[in-house]
Amino acid sequence: MKTKIISIILLLLSLFACEKDQPEEADLLTPQDIQDLLDINNFQVPFTLTHNVKIIKITYMTPDPSGTLKNATGAIFIPETTGNFPVLSFQHGTQTFRHLVPSLGAGNSEAGLAGAVAASMGYVCVAADYLGLGDSEIVPPFLIADNSATTVIDMLRASLSHLESIGVQTDGSLYLIGYSQGGHVTMATHHEIEKNYSDEFTVSASAPLAGPYDLLSTVDTVLSWETYVEPILMANLMNSYNYYYEWDRLDEIFKEPYASDIPGYFDGLHMMGAINDELSQSLEEMLQESFVEGFKSGNELAVREAISDNSLLNFVPTAPVLLVHGDADMTVPYFNSLKAKEYYTSQGKANVELITIQGNHQDAAADAIIKAMEWIVSLRK
Repeated sequence: MKTKIISIILLLLSLFACEKDQPEEADLLTPQDIQDLLDINNFQVPFTLTHNVKIIKITYMTPDPSGTLKNATGAIFIPETTGNFPVLSFQHGTQTFRHLVPSLGAGNSEAGLAGAVAASMGYVCVAADYLGLGDSEIVPPFLIADNSATTVIDMLRASLSHLESIGVQTDGSLYLIGYSQGGHVTMATHHEIEKNYSDEFTVSASAPLAGPYDLLSTVDTVLSWETYVEPILMANLMNSYNYYYEWDRLDEIFKEPYASDIPGYFDGLHMMGAINDELSQSLEEMLQESFVEGFKSGNELAVREAISDNSLLNFVPTAPVLLVHGDADMTVPYFNSLKAKEYYTSQGKANVELITIQGNHQDAAADAIIKAMEWIVSLRK
């Protein structure tokens, strides 16, 4: 009940925010403009780009993990045609540089590019920047499931309100897609809507792609390795949890100079590659041995509990789910999607599918997103 009351308050505040800070028209793209962006990003799609696309930046309010209301931003991608449109919510993957987000242009993120493509195909696409990115300058709440879902739901609410105000009609359908962190956010959002917001939204289908759904097993597995190709993800996770769970323990988790340097890396002004270069792929070099041993032995109870709380294999949604994952993924291990499929199946969920594709985390991304869009198109037929 408390969650619903907060949501009603947020709805009123987001309406006020949209009235106070009018949504900004960011761009108008032709199908050729979108194709040019696809070519520049070496991202080819098997879809026909039909409509011009209007991109509108939305500013709205949503709570951070402590419950404090914050400004957040995102983008709506709208087909320049008439009709009642399906709504696609695209959740982007991990980003640390605040300007590489959907609200700042279609070419700035995979969500922006996918949003432009989807809109040109006849969907209204909604894409949240997430807290800590875009116009938000707080510590990013990375892989905090409930808060991530709330951020997306509040973005949907503000976007649908704005669409209604400008006379754009939607058909009541809602599809969710996201890759990597976006896969985690997508699954969390699907769960949250069906648990607490089914009177306001109905998920038609969701496609969580290559996300860390079993987050605890993922961290357990990574900490068993000598090296990890994306140490930025471990740093981002621990920095976020250290801040929002108020541990004040970075110096007990990381060795120097990493413990002192890591908070500064996630200020929204550092590119992911640059951060990764400053960290070490050797976990022995970067992490305190006492922390790793304590975590493995089960003594780091607070840390394990927080990570477990943000694992997602504890709820079975009703709407169809498509899982897609690369079989050679060493960033977000492939077993996450296998475990999700096994869990759903064990709970009697029949309308879940797992597509396994070849490739690592980076190589599989484009193919996974395309397969998810093809699946949604097939469902609508």
